[in-house]
Amino acid sequence: MRPLRLSMQAFGPFASRESVDFTRFGEHALFLIHGPTGAGKTTLLDALCFALYGDTSGGERDPRSMRSDHASPELETEVTLEFALGEQPFRVTRKPAQRRAKRRGSGHTEAPASAQLDRFDGERWTSVATQPGKVTEEIETRLGFDSEQFRQVIVLPQGRFRELLSARSDEREAILQTLFRTERYRLLGEALKRRAREVEGRAAEIRVRRDTLLQQAGQESVDSLAAHRSSMERELATLRERETAARKLSQHARESLERGRAAEAALKELGDAAAAELRLRALEPEMEDQRREYALGRKAAAVRPFAEAMQLASDGREQAGKRLAEARAAHAGARQACVAAKARLDEERSREAEREACVTRLGELAALSEKVTALAEAQRTRHAEDERLRRVCAEQDRVAAALAHHDQTRIAFEKRLESVLATAATRELLSHRLQNARQRRTQSERLDAARKEADAVRSELVAAEAGHHAAESALAATQKRLEKAERDWFSGQATMLASQLVAGEPCPVCGATEHPLPAHGGGGDPECVTEADLRELREQVREGGLSRDAAMRRRHELEKRLVSLRAVSDELHTSLKAAGDAGEPESGASTHSLEKALAAAEAAATDAPGIRGSIDAVRRSIEEAGQTARGLDAERNAIIGRIAAIDAEIARLGEAIPEALRDPVALRAEIDRTTGRRTQLDAALRKAGEDDHAAATRLAAAQALEGSASEDAARAAAAFEAARLRFEAALQESGLADEGHYRAAVREPPILDRLGARLEAHERTCAAARDRLARAQSTAAGLDAPDLEALQAAAVEAAHGLEALLSEIHAIEAKSRAAGEMLATLEGLAREAGEIDEVYAVLGRLAEVAGGSNRFRMTFQRFVLATLLDEVLEAASLRLTRMSRSRFELRRVRGVHDQRSSGGLDLEVFDHYTGTFRPASTLSGGEGFLASLSLALGLADVVQSRAGGIQMETLFIDEGFGTLDPESLDFAMRTLIDLQQAGRLVGVISHVVELRERMDVRLEIRAGPRGSEIRAVC
Repeated sequence: MRPLRLSMQAFGPFASRESVDFTRFGEHALFLIHGPTGAGKTTLLDALCFALYGDTSGGERDPRSMRSDHASPELETEVTLEFALGEQPFRVTRKPAQRRAKRRGSGHTEAPASAQLDRFDGERWTSVATQPGKVTEEIETRLGFDSEQFRQVIVLPQGRFRELLSARSDEREAILQTLFRTERYRLLGEALKRRAREVEGRAAEIRVRRDTLLQQAGQESVDSLAAHRSSMERELATLRERETAARKLSQHARESLERGRAAEAALKELGDAAAAELRLRALEPEMEDQRREYALGRKAAAVRPFAEAMQLASDGREQAGKRLAEARAAHAGARQACVAAKARLDEERSREAEREACVTRLGELAALSEKVTALAEAQRTRHAEDERLRRVCAEQDRVAAALAHHDQTRIAFEKRLESVLATAATRELLSHRLQNARQRRTQSERLDAARKEADAVRSELVAAEAGHHAAESALAATQKRLEKAERDWFSGQATMLASQLVAGEPCPVCGATEHPLPAHGGGGDPECVTEADLRELREQVREGGLSRDAAMRRRHELEKRLVSLRAVSDELHTSLKAAGDAGEPESGASTHSLEKALAAAEAAATDAPGIRGSIDAVRRSIEEAGQTARGLDAERNAIIGRIAAIDAEIARLGEAIPEALRDPVALRAEIDRTTGRRTQLDAALRKAGEDDHAAATRLAAAQALEGSASEDAARAAAAFEAARLRFEAALQESGLADEGHYRAAVREPPILDRLGARLEAHERTCAAARDRLARAQSTAAGLDAPDLEALQAAAVEAAHGLEALLSEIHAIEAKSRAAGEMLATLEGLAREAGEIDEVYAVLGRLAEVAGGSNRFRMTFQRFVLATLLDEVLEAASLRLTRMSRSRFELRRVRGVHDQRSSGGLDLEVFDHYTGTFRPASTLSGGEGFLASLSLALGLADVVQSRAGGIQMETLFIDEGFGTLDPESLDFAMRTLIDLQQAGRLVGVISHVVELRERMDVRLEIRAGPRGSEIRAVC
């Protein structure tokens, strides 16, 4: 990955948009990032990590808190990074969750985090992912790193550049696995282990299935199962001959039963048909009444439209009369309202003089308005100047107090700086002493743990030996019982066979017809020892053998573990004794005191630059406060002069305005009162005129409505009379005597329809009943009542006999078929078991070796990674040896120091000055920086040399050079220059002056009162 352009907006100390174009550096791939403390040097690395992964370079700062305090509210915090993977450009833009101004309306809103990843296809940018989580996943996939790994091999943050060097073995394994893409080796080992478990499980499953099948069949062997199946086949042949005769008998009984049931059904149908025809005859009188009702209803239905028309005409006549009465009442009310409206209009016209007086008063008040406004403005100005004078006086007091406080603070900081410098001078000595104490304490703790574990293993070994002896004794006793039981069983079987021998008939065992010496039961009783007893004893022997083998394996494992623990204890004891002879301090309470002292010294060294900066800041504050005090004196004198001029203007305006109206509020109230009275009078006159016109309009409308209602009432009376005459004519034509007979005969149409349908259905039912009776009489002619109970009993008896025979046949067929299937299955299981044993002999051993069952406790993948790590350390040691003046060399720890965890990826340092190995964590600050830098560069070299490896074209280093002496710094710079010539992009963040003098390409971060700015120097 190689960055091309970085753009930041409202991010960290950068208030607006700042951009860095890395492509401008050209062939100069080595550049320095420098600037004062707090200007934003580390923020560049934060921006890189935030754009790619959504977090910061140290992994400690929350991206949501990275918004610039100097930024304008309308600017959103965002970072955009363009980078290249090989020849393919990408662009990623991220915004943290932040509070921003609403795009519509006023106020603010909480905006969620967002991200966008694009790819340039040669013509335009194409979207790859849009959500923060998906963008991070895509970045991790394409770069080959997660955020933590990126900070360990690409960006070495301030205070965290030693992480890859001092990482645990499992953490380093994850990084190397990602870089070298060795996942397939782990998958291969897991696949072997999984396949071996599957093969082993399959073999056990086959054994269980074979035993289960034989137990289900109640047989001890495959041969006995085959013999049992042959006997069942012979029995089936006899049963099938009996099945044929039983089927014929059952068929004859069923046919006789069906004929009897048919005769009984025909006789029952004849009785039911006669009863139904008799019930219909009984309903005839009732149906005659319904026929008469239906005929009268049909006549009334012809008259019904004329009766409904007459009723409608009567309702219309009544409603027209009501409307005429209402219209006459409305006419009288409108006439009275018109007279009242005319009187109110005359009254309002008589107030014209009062209206003119209001107009004159408003003119006078308007003339005073400008003078009152000027007076109020002058008074407000005077109040504002008074408030300004008060604030200036208060600020003068505050500045004077601040000057005194700044002077006291400067004296306190100067004293504190002297103390801090003295404490920081002891840092190197304390660091060396603490490293030795920690190493000795760790070895002591490991020795105690090894001794405790050895004691526990000894106790377990004693118990395991006892368990082994007990298992062997129990197995021997069980084997003796089995041997005796087998002898007794065989003797009993011989006696049983001898009791069944008959002279002249062949022996079932040997076939001889003579039996000179038959057995006599002296060796055992067949009723005492059964086959089940033998099976139980054999199972006990098998389980006893498994228990003995397990106890023996447990004993051997504990013996090997005890030997290993003794070796570790001896090694640690020798190391501690040598350290004690050398006069090294104890690692108990002294370690804690050394840690506290070193922490205090490191904190002092860290605080010293800050204290110096604080002293400079206080001095600048004193100078700024002095300038502020002089400006405040001049401003106070100017305010006093302005107040005197304003007082003279207020006195002049007050003489020209009546006292009651000098207040703008009082003047406005008088104007509003006069205006309101004039508006009230005008509105009353206008309202009276409108009411008079409306009353006249309503009177004319009421007169017209009364005439129309009178005409409607006359027409409604004539219509009713015509409808009555038509109704009477319809009654005469229908044959009904009068309106009373009509009311009695009339029916609703649905009721009349249902009545007609009921009559028609009755006629159909009668016809059907007569037809049913005739057919039943024809069918039952000549039939006698059958004896169904006797026929039913005969059919049931024949069916039960056939069913019992079929059940017996099916049961034996099922057993025979199951036995045949079991035989086929057992044969297949035998073949499969042989194949599986051959496969497991090879596959099981491969799975054990690949899974870590070896003397190094290394899996296949970790073995591959260890080989790759050796290449990395070889490349890193070339640089470290040169930068450390041939003193240090990085190597991989061989063997396993902790039996509880896997080894193979731990690091140690070989010191050529002392000729000894020691952990990498014991290196001092400057030594650790050189080792970490060498390791990162060696890792990049090996990764890129591998086919298909990750392209590591970039390295950023945040601080660390300040811990180097001049000669080591010179070696480190030569190494970085070599990287530059190889085309690697290397960015260094440092305050070291020598680096600024030796590096021509720089990014200068300048801090200002409105935020920081970036300037590139090429």
